[in-house]
Amino acid sequence: MSKKVFLIGPGYIGLTVLDNLLSDDYDVTVLVRAAVHVLPPLIYGVVKKNSKLSIQVPALTRFALKHKYAGHIGQGEAVWSTVHVADLARAYLMILHWAESAPDSATTGSPYFFCENGEEISWGDVAGMIGKDLHSACKVDAASAKEIPRQEYVDVFGPYSAVVVGSNSRSRANRVRELGWSPREKGIREAFEVEELQLLLEETGSFAGYAKPAASGATS
Repeated sequence: MSKKVFLIGPGYIGLTVLDNLLSDDYDVTVLVRAAVHVLPPLIYGVVKKNSKLSIQVPALTRFALKHKYAGHIGQGEAVWSTVHVADLARAYLMILHWAESAPDSATTGSPYFFCENGEEISWGDVAGMIGKDLHSACKVDAASAKEIPRQEYVDVFGPYSAVVVGSNSRSRANRVRELGWSPREKGIREAFEVEELQLLLEETGSFAGYAKPAASGATS
């Protein structure tokens, strides 16, 4: 497990940019003078307006439904910070309103914000969570999780599987908390059980891995 935790603030330099997710719960148009980048971690939960799911946990759940076991990449020890999609949307709004009136120097020096709720989870624990709930629903053969063999990566995120659901991504949302943001929503385990699971069980059609561009790389 990596000991590296990224912090953003005066004197820090942003290293990467993730996709610009904004919940459809909000209809916002904000013009700002400078680019502001929000770097979310593992996003979970459901967008209530259109029942839209996130990416990583649903993809691993669909994999488990197809292969009849919950799996993780490698030993499953890599850890990610987490945030509920509704909490992330509120953070975007707060940052955008701040950027409307912030001086140029506030964004040009370090335009990056992390957003996490204080809860971290390993990919092994994500797989265990999925296995437990799918086994209770009689959808997998066992509640325990196991390592996904490389030949089955095609049914997760293809060649990017080790990065998207097997790497470390630990951060601290110090800067957005200083603006007054704080998480309100359910943790990742409760949200999976009460928000995401039923939607995933109701899905129809085949699953052959996540085929859209992912934040950590484009899949084919």
